[in-house]
Amino acid sequence: MRTKTKFDGSEGSFISLVEAKAKTRRHRAKMSPKDLKAFFFGKDKLKEILNQKDCVGLRVYYGANADQTPELVIVGVTEDMNDISTKILDRAFPCPPYCHKEENNKGLG
Repeated sequence: MRTKTKFDGSEGSFISLVEAKAKTRRHRAKMSPKDLKAFFFGKDKLKEILNQKDCVGLRVYYGANADQTPELVIVGVTEDMNDISTKILDRAFPCPPYCHKEENNKGLG
């Protein structure tokens, strides 16, 4: 397990498309055909959160709407690992129906 007492904005790691596809494929194998597999948030909204004073990154919470459909809730986070609750992002565009459209198989879905 990773341990850290403060965030500095460099957290996370980039992975290859091959590894990302393997991870999403394993997750989809556990899903029913009607389950949501992804969510889209626009970059302008993400930038608004990231541009808040003292924000060094994002935290993504799992949530559910009143009808129990899954939702993601995104907040900015300080270096002291605290949520910044001034701007809270929700109401993503779900996949399906807003999914990767290319036929060249370069997406994760």
